[in-house]
Amino acid sequence: MGISKVVIWVNAIFCPMIVALFIVVTVIMQGEINHQRTTVQKALNSQHKQIINLHKLVRNTENSTITILNTTVVEVQESMQQEVASVGDITSKNFLVQGAATFTVLCIMVFLWHVASHLRNMYQPIIQRKILAVLWMTPIYATTALLMLILDDPLATEWLAVVKDFYEAYCIYMFLSLLIAILGRGDR
Repeated sequence: MGISKVVIWVNAIFCPMIVALFIVVTVIMQGEINHQRTTVQKALNSQHKQIINLHKLVRNTENSTITILNTTVVEVQESMQQEVASVGDITSKNFLVQGAATFTVLCIMVFLWHVASHLRNMYQPIIQRKILAVLWMTPIYATTALLMLILDDPLATEWLAVVKDFYEAYCIYMFLSLLIAILGRGDR
């Protein structure tokens, strides 16, 4: 028996065994790979479900947070609008009071100038006293109007209106008396 026959005989015996062994190892490995693939697939499915649940949780939390923020923003906007309106009212009222005070001071200054000129040149005292009484109407009206704006009290407003009305009646009386003094000098 030669070496070639031994090699053929070894090949004939061991080659099918090696192929069979290779097939067995391949089948075992394929089963192991399939087992690992199913394990990994289950883990992926589980993680996918967890991710979906987390997305739902985040979306719900996000929606509730957005709702809370929207409510807070609306409340703050309403509060700011009320504050702006109240500040605007205060500012406009202060503007009115400042304007009224300015014109009251101007009125009193003009009144004082006229009174001083009449007192310096008192040539007809009977007529000029009546003119001075009528001239007092402007500072009294201006001062009562300014005080009504500043005090903003119904009782004070009523009393100031009474003062203004009484002086108005007195001014009408003095004006008619002035007309009689100028036109008829009281002897007609």
